[in-house]
This record gives sequence, C-alpha cells and structure tokens, in this order.
Amino acid sequence: MGEAGSASKDIWPEPIRAAFFRQAGSCRDLGSPFMGELMEMFAREGLPEGALRTRLVEWTGEPSAKGDAVPLRLAGALHRLVLDGAAPELAACYPVQAAGFDADRLRAALAVVVPAHERFLCDYLESPPQTNEVRRSSMVMAGLMEIAAATALPLSLLEIGSSAGLNLCPDLYRHEMKDVVAGNPAAPLTLAPEWHGPRPLAVVPRIATRRGCDHNPLYPGREDDVLRLKSYTWPDQIDRMERLEKALAVASGASLDVEKADALDWLERQLARSEPGRCQVVYHSIVLQYLPDADRERFAEIVQKAGQRAGKASPLAWLAIEADGNTPGCAVKLALWPDGEIRTLARADFHGRWIRWGEA
Repeated sequence: MGEAGSASKDIWPEPIRAAFFRQAGSCRDLGSPFMGELMEMFAREGLPEGALRTRLVEWTGEPSAKGDAVPLRLAGALHRLVLDGAAPELAACYPVQAAGFDADRLRAALAVVVPAHERFLCDYLESPPQTNEVRRSSMVMAGLMEIAAATALPLSLLEIGSSAGLNLCPDLYRHEMKDVVAGNPAAPLTLAPEWHGPRPLAVVPRIATRRGCDHNPLYPGREDDVLRLKSYTWPDQIDRMERLEKALAVASGASLDVEKADALDWLERQLARSEPGRCQVVYHSIVLQYLPDADRERFAEIVQKAGQRAGKASPLAWLAIEADGNTPGCAVKLALWPDGEIRTLARADFHGRWIRWGEA
C-alpha cells in the first residue's frame, strides 16, 4: 500500500479520502476503535493496486455515509472473508483473534488477501450495507407506545427498508426504558438503552399486522443472509454481534412479511388500503438518507396524501428515525393524522445506545 500522510491525496480522489476519514471518526464515536483505525489506515494508505482500488477510485456516486457508504461496503466485504474463513491471514488481524490493532500485520495480510479475492470484494461493493441495527427497536417501541396511547387502536406496521425484519417485531423483545418494561418480558433478547428524560408511556401496543419492504430482503433463516448481516456488524463490537444473533432467533419464529420492492411503489400500494378500526404506522430508521432528493420528496407526498384521507376511525402515523443535521445522534419524529401534527419525540444514538426522550 502507499505511504501514509499527504501521499493519500495522490492515492484517492478527495471525496473517497474524505469519506474514509469521516467514517473513521464516526466509528470511534460509535464505540468501535478497531474500525476507526482501519478506516483511517485506508484513508491514509489506500489499497493494493488492482481492480478493487480502481473500482473505488472510479466510484461515481456520493461515497460518504450520506450516500453510498463506500467505506462500510469495503469493511463489510473484508469482514465477510473473515467470517467465511476464506482469509485466515486477515482473520488473525481481526478481533477476537488479535489482541489489538496491528497496522503492519494488517498491511501485510491485505497485500495477500485483496489480490486473491479481488472479484469477490468488487462484487460485494455493489450492495449497500445492511446492518439492521436491532437496538433501534427501542426507539420504535417507545414511538408505538405513544401512538397506541393517542389512538387506542390496533396498529398495522409498515416498515420501509426492513432488511431482515429485525425492527418489524419490536414487541417481541424485552425493552427496559427507565422504570418501564415493554414488549415481551420473557424474550431472549433484552434491549436496555441508556435512558434520559421522562419515562415513556406505559401503554401496550396491540400489533395487528406487520409488513415491510426492502430492495434486497434478507431472511433470518438463510445462512448467506445471516453472514451478510454479520459482515456489516463491526468486528470489535462483540455485544452487537450477540444481540444480532438473538434477534435473528426471535425473527426466525415471527413469520415476517418483508417484500422485495421499491419503497415508494410499495408504500403507495399499502396506504391505498382502507383499514378501519386500525392505525397504519409508516416507519423507518436511517433509510431516507440513502434515497435521492426526488424520492424523499415523493415519499413525503405519499404519506401526506394518505394522511389527508385518514380519520379518527382509521388514523395514520409516520414514525421517522433519521439524521436531521443536528447533533447528537438522530431525531425520532412522529406525525399523526387526522390532525397531522409533527412532534420530535427524542434524540437517540444511531446505534440505539442511548435515548434522550423529550429532547428536540
């Protein structure tokens, strides 16, 4: 690989270099020092010459996390080789085999592994990351409790970007939120975010149906799909991996309906249905940033038009967990029709480590 420091300006186009540096900071902020070091090493030193480096150099979209998330695509591809057992030289540099980040050893491993697996790595880059972070289910659950309290109706869940559907079944996990226990108290997976602010409403949501869509649905019972999810889970976050495995076990028994579909077309079809006596709940977590501006605008139009048709006997809720340009973390926002009032319920960590309820 190339030399560190200013030489990186010659290795990468500036957008790629900047994307790796920004991702390094984000990984450190989100509790992954290994990923922070790895992303910074790529930013400074590039990759071995060959098809993979050329593919990144010639990337035409927005490479940062606000667009195509190229650094996370690369990290997922390399981690997949580790999980598959296809690259023992690389696995020896990764947690849990390695005691710490050893740049020299990792540099030597990449010099062998990247050329040997170049076709696989290039193919893996074509798919966006699918982490399906299950800790976001606590944000969803708290939002559903608000909706249930306001409507007193069963809820029909409609999730955009469902991936493997792990956040389609928030009521099947145990949530410990301040002094409120929600969901299934006996669930094998407990989610206990660091909670700040007032307690959530202690209301039990009644889930009537749960449906979702994704461009590339993953299935909890399919080994290749499980490995793909694990590949995007950062390798030094062992607790995240354990939560993922428990969530996959819960989702496997939940008979989830996740359709392979375009999000906008799917949502339009779902909201065209009349569901008297139920509240339809459109929700998503860290999805809209990956849509083009025109699609985000159409998405909002579809929901708002459906809201105009909503009534007290068939209300509509829109629960959005998305980056809003403010810090810290992301915003948890709720719009509820027929009145259409939009409220910011909370700010939350992108990975669900903490929730600041009532903070805008």
